[in-house]
Amino acid sequence: MGLTQADEFRDYRGVVCPSNYIRVTVDLIHMECGKTLEVLLDDGSPAHNVPFSLVKDGQTILQKAKLGNHWSIVIRKDKDYE
Repeated sequence: MGLTQADEFRDYRGVVCPSNYIRVTVDLIHMECGKTLEVLLDDGSPAHNVPFSLVKDGQTILQKAKLGNHWSIVIRKDKDYE
């Protein structure tokens, strides 16, 4: 795992855009509001695009930390998907 104690953890390194965003969204759909999800994403566009899209969806990025050649992103689900 990464830096924090999130409720759920997923490793999406090696998963290309937009599949990584879709997988994170599906994970969040199955979680209750207020719960946290930590994901590992590749450096570059995944580390930028996925958090950006999640914020647009109404979720909160609690932490974004570079760990070598990938990123740990901690998301709090603040809004249900419709």
